[in-house]
This record gives sequence, C-alpha cells and structure tokens, in this order.
Amino acid sequence: MQGTDSEGLDLLEYAAKTEGYSGADLSALVKNAQIKALHVILETENKEDLKKGELNLIITKEIFDKCIQEFKKSSNRDIEQKKMMKVYEDFIGKKNLDISKQKTTLY
Repeated sequence: MQGTDSEGLDLLEYAAKTEGYSGADLSALVKNAQIKALHVILETENKEDLKKGELNLIITKEIFDKCIQEFKKSSNRDIEQKKMMKVYEDFIGKKNLDISKQKTTLY
C-alpha cells in the first residue's frame, strides 16, 4: 500500500481485524490513520522541511493498530440481519424464520 510502512504487515491479520467493515468504514479508518501519521510528523519533523512541503507520511503498524482499536464500524452484521428479518416478518406476516436455511445471492 502506498504511503504505508509494509514491513511485517500481515494483510490476513488486518482482513480479520476489519471483518464486517463497510467500504466507507475502511476508507474512514485509513483517513484516520493518515491524520494520526500527520500529527506524528507535525510533532517531530524539522519545521523548515514542513515549510518546503517535504513530508514523509508513514502509517506505521502501531498507528494503524491504534486506529483499529479506537474505530467503531458503522454497522453490525447480526444487528442488520435482525433488522432485515423484522422487516421481512412484518411484510409477510411469518414468525420464526430460520435465515441460516435461506439461500442468499450477493450482486
């Protein structure tokens, strides 16, 4: 990933940590990490380099992990599924539907 420190980065680990995140959630998470990395630069870099516009923005594993810990995803699959089933039950008037037996197709 451009702009990130990829040494020792385990993409499968991050995929697991962000399971259920929407695209908007992931985008917000990365933007938050960029802002935190910028704060590190502003606190530590040479002010003359900053005036010249010479920034070396690096999102470290530590920064990204902290962002994941602090971030709250916008939706929870189980909650969303329950909401969907409530609407479905209200619409067709059936109760006790077992969604695990339903076939779902994603487009």
